[in-house]
Amino acid sequence: MIRTLIAYLRLRWRWTYDADHGTWHRGTALIEDGNHGFILYRPGLGYMIRASLTEAMQAEAEDEG
Repeated sequence: MIRTLIAYLRLRWRWTYDADHGTWHRGTALIEDGNHGFILYRPGLGYMIRASLTEAMQAEAEDEG
């Protein structure tokens, strides 16, 4: 449980929250709260992933390598 919390906090630390728009930003990646979960947008990749906030952050981090 502690490992999961630490991993989550390390992911969150990399992202910036924009309270005015309710979105998370990291470079060109953007996560917003949609009707059915969080939506991850990555310009140039041509697709989006609907997931929880943690899953969206993890998906972006995994593509980074």
